[in-house]
Amino acid sequence: MKKLLAAVLCTAMVASVTACGAKSGDGGTATTAAAAGTTAAAGTTAQAEAATEAKDDSESAKEFYQEVLKKNEELTSIDMSLNMDMNMDAGTEKMTMNMKMDVQADGLNEDDMKYYANMSTETDGQSVDMVMFYTDGYYYMDTMGQKVKCVMDASAMTEQGMDITSTDLTPEYIKEISVEEQGDNKVIKITGDAENMMPYVEGILANSGSASSLEGMDVTINDISSEYVVNKDGYYTSMKLVMDIDMEAQGQKASMVINMDSTVNNPGQPVEVTLPSTDGFTEVDASLLEG
Repeated sequence: MKKLLAAVLCTAMVASVTACGAKSGDGGTATTAAAAGTTAAAGTTAQAEAATEAKDDSESAKEFYQEVLKKNEELTSIDMSLNMDMNMDAGTEKMTMNMKMDVQADGLNEDDMKYYANMSTETDGQSVDMVMFYTDGYYYMDTMGQKVKCVMDASAMTEQGMDITSTDLTPEYIKEISVEEQGDNKVIKITGDAENMMPYVEGILANSGSASSLEGMDVTINDISSEYVVNKDGYYTSMKLVMDIDMEAQGQKASMVINMDSTVNNPGQPVEVTLPSTDGFTEVDASLLEG
């Protein structure tokens, strides 16, 4: 069961997707055979034009989505929060999990980078708290009574610290995408190509050193959808994700639904990072803290 849970969490953190677009259709009637033929021809033309327009809209939406992701990726300071709920059903055994995480960072990828994250995970009423932060070339972790630190360069810390909040999805894994106006904001809705998402997930897990999480498992992604709210400055300020997964390992079957919400506070504005004391931490090899 722990292996199933670990795989789901890895999958939930690396998958990036977005919710669905609208569909519509038209019909026509005729009173004579000639009129019916004319109407059919007009309908075919209209459908072709609609399909072309929909394709153009989709490509335009993809371009906008990529521009938004790039703009957020270029932020050197960030203040964000994340909430994830997971409900698992394995027949007679059920499990619920909630994870909350707050992240503040300034000077991303720079030598004087500061990073702070406070994470709380609750599983069936049992909670684990963790504090992680980075300063002066050291990564610190405080959890379950253990306080450890290790040497880490700024670029590696940026990659490790921000991977958990990454929502990037490359175009080939997008099935449907649309952009809607919502006051001063725009809302990007994407449906992921659930049937073909596994190579993407496996690749991300391999890059993060977690590929073994899926060994011996049969994983079916039933549905992936999410939505981004983009402000007038072109930054996304919130993201919602829903993932529905079935998994089987060593005869155990489980179905899971994961809901994740993240908020980026005042993107593009300076972020003040307040760090805890660095006293009392034991230095360890960086490999011991790789997730």
